[in-house]
Amino acid sequence: MRIIIIQDGGGVPEYIPALRDRPVPATGGRDAFFAFIEQELKPAIARLAPIDRQCQTLFGHSLGDLFALHIMYTDAEAFQTYVAADPSIWWNAGSILTEQARFIAARQDGRSSGSIDLLIETSGKKTVRQGLSESEAAQLARLRSGPTGEDVAAALTGLPGLCVAFRKHTSETHGSMVPYAVEDALSLSINPPAGERYCRDTSKARTVWQSGRSGFRSMTWY
Repeated sequence: MRIIIIQDGGGVPEYIPALRDRPVPATGGRDAFFAFIEQELKPAIARLAPIDRQCQTLFGHSLGDLFALHIMYTDAEAFQTYVAADPSIWWNAGSILTEQARFIAARQDGRSSGSIDLLIETSGKKTVRQGLSESEAAQLARLRSGPTGEDVAAALTGLPGLCVAFRKHTSETHGSMVPYAVEDALSLSINPPAGERYCRDTSKARTVWQSGRSGFRSMTWY
């Protein structure tokens, strides 16, 4: 197994959708970022070590998994498994939902095919950024309202060729859930559970996966 970590330099990353009518902060570089992964990074890794091109996973957290969902919706064959941890669906007025609607339609009418495994995880505790006034906190809450990762998982469940799993970390925040989501993503990638991938054969199959770490951890596949 080869694990590649790409970290942005802090602030607002450039691999997210361009903000409407707002040149600052710099956004909108996701096409160039994806081209770098496909045309430069993957070939460079393949020159260093053998790569199974039929078993590749893309993981992202927050704005990073907006990028992961974007790739799944537009270039799904680039990876076989996608893991989205607490996706910021609200970003840019929920523009990712437009891509989602096109993806669902293409899957339903057969224009898009191929097997995909998708794991979406969300946090359960909401935190308020320190230093915000009451009105600012309320404005931020309104901005970040709307569909969540759980809603996305529900919308995608049952699509042909798509195996969807969802897990909610009820006692974790947006930030504190990250190591648990990474652990689940690695467990899924390194040792995919026998039987779960057969849910691709029936749109309503449901099983439970338990990871190998100490303590009971599970998620439901639909």
